[in-house]
Amino acid sequence: MDIFWRDGHSYVDYQCYGDVVIFDSTYKTNAYNQPLVLFVETNNHRGSIVFGAALISYETVETYTWLLRIFLESMNGKMPKAVLTDSDEAMRQAIETVMPEARHRLCI
Repeated sequence: MDIFWRDGHSYVDYQCYGDVVIFDSTYKTNAYNQPLVLFVETNNHRGSIVFGAALISYETVETYTWLLRIFLESMNGKMPKAVLTDSDEAMRQAIETVMPEARHRLCI
């Protein structure tokens, strides 16, 4: 089972600071043995802000595609200008499908 959540404060933050999104996942390091995916960025005070989070069952193109679509839907369709990820191929393919206008960059 996959679950995504965000709150009203995250929505407001994304409207202000959502030009660039860091899209990252942990690898089964929680009690549920599921990857935790975070959508984060920094604000103009260099503080970290969380736009949303998800627990997913599998790190597949299909799951990431679903997650990115749900994320955009929850943010009223606002597309980021750039998305930063690690070198995960499934994430890259999902970004290319759901956010073709966004520039994909790798975090090192």
